[in-house]
Order: sequence, then C-alpha cells, then structure tokens
Amino acid sequence: QRNTEQMARIGDRIERAAITGVLAFALGLAARFREAQEAASRAVTLADELGHVPTRAACHFFRGVAHGWQGDLAVAEPCFAQALELAAAGRDTFRRYLTLGWRGEARLRAGRLAEAAADLGTALELSEAIGSAFHRGGYGALLAESVLQQGDLEAALRLSENAVAEAERGDAAWGLSLA
Repeated sequence: QRNTEQMARIGDRIERAAITGVLAFALGLAARFREAQEAASRAVTLADELGHVPTRAACHFFRGVAHGWQGDLAVAEPCFAQALELAAAGRDTFRRYLTLGWRGEARLRAGRLAEAAADLGTALELSEAIGSAFHRGGYGALLAESVLQQGDLEAALRLSENAVAEAERGDAAWGLSLA
C-alpha cells in the first residue's frame, strides 16, 4: 500500500498501476479478498488509462486471479482473456504462461476440470519452452488434482511425483506445498 501511495506522489503512473496489481495479489494471499478485488479493479483502471501493454496485461491478470480465488469466473474469465490477448500483442510468453496457469487454477476450483487441465497442461508446455521453473511445481500439482478429480489415479500420481520433484528442484515452497 505504501508503494502505491509513493508512486502516486512521485507521479510514476506505470509503476503505480503495476504495484496496485501486486497489492491485489498480496491482499488475496492474506485472504482479504474484497480488498484484493478492489485493488485489482483500481489497477486495471490505472493501466487501461495508460495504454501501456505490459502493465495492462499484468493488471488484467491480477484482477483475474483476485476474482478466480473466490470462484467468480464471470469476472475472472474476461480478465484472463484480456491478459492473454495483451500478452500476445506484447509477445510476452511468460505472462501468457502465468495467466494460463492461474486461469487453470480458477477453473479447477470452479469444477471446470477439463478446461483447467487444458490450461495447466499448456502452461507447463510453455514453462518448458521458455525455460522457466517459476510456479512449475504448483501448476503440476494443480494439473494432478484436476486429473485425479476426473478419475485417473495413475496419471494423477505420476503428475504429483513430477510436481514434487519440480518444486524440490526449484526450492519453491508454494509449489511444494501444493504438490
């Protein structure tokens, strides 16, 4: 919150929008979902006023996550779609990767298992393509959960083992906790 206020004072509009999106994420992690959604809406408004493609992509992504955590796919889905469109326009494969993974998580929580598995599988393919292990263990664990809920125990166990190994290799506490 202090950073958003500081960016407003010094007039850095891009960083103000971006850090407001990060604030939304942090508030959601603290289970302050209403505040997270409000911050995410502010971030999108700030970013859209700027027209800066990478910041817009990030802020729409954060808004999707903030609503996805609460199962509000009516708001989350268009935000994720906008983030994906902006990431494509900016040739930002990493943002596409993050968005697909978190959209997959939101869809999983909403019981849309096949769509979740498709998003998470594509995210994992992108992580390999770009050489990023960031969130890979967590996304793998979420994919395993989706596959398990669809009734494929053997595939879920294999995916879970891979997710644990990825998270341990990357020393990723979030992914390891899920795996």
